[in-house]
Amino acid sequence: MSSLLGRRIIRIAGAALAVLALVATACGKSGDTGSGGSTTEAGGQTTEGTGATVSAKNVNGLGMVLVDSRGFTLYRLTGETASNIMCNASCAATWPPLEASGTPKGGSGATGTLATTMRPDGTEQVTYQGVPLYTFAGDSGPGQSNGEGIQGVWFAVTPAGQSAKGGAGGTSPAGSGYPGGY
Repeated sequence: MSSLLGRRIIRIAGAALAVLALVATACGKSGDTGSGGSTTEAGGQTTEGTGATVSAKNVNGLGMVLVDSRGFTLYRLTGETASNIMCNASCAATWPPLEASGTPKGGSGATGTLATTMRPDGTEQVTYQGVPLYTFAGDSGPGQSNGEGIQGVWFAVTPAGQSAKGGAGGTSPAGSGYPGGY
């Protein structure tokens, strides 16, 4: 009987080590994303080495919207503020927060107030006119806006700090399909 128990413990320990190795490998990966010194962390967050640069660019179908240093469209979650971060955990994997380790900078066309706010996980997220900024995992290149209007709560951000299309900037509806309501 103890031999059977011993084998079971060894199998469980082996499986645990395999899972730990996979997690460690996944967490250790980060990819260079090109210009501006930004990287995408394993959790999906877009980080800027010394401070994010936010600019305005014309994105097809939306007009002038904010983009990060890679030219990726920046989005807002309707109803979210710097003091009330609502997109966390699995939501943040789909909607990577624009993070910065330094002071964010306004590039061409981005004349609003840039700052950072502390996220619940302890990282600093870039805000524009008090609105936390995100990229969308479904955008694979600069100038895309695949996240526009998703669930009626995610919208690209204009240089005025408003939603690009259809988003009134009010409270987000409950049960919108995302974990925690988002």
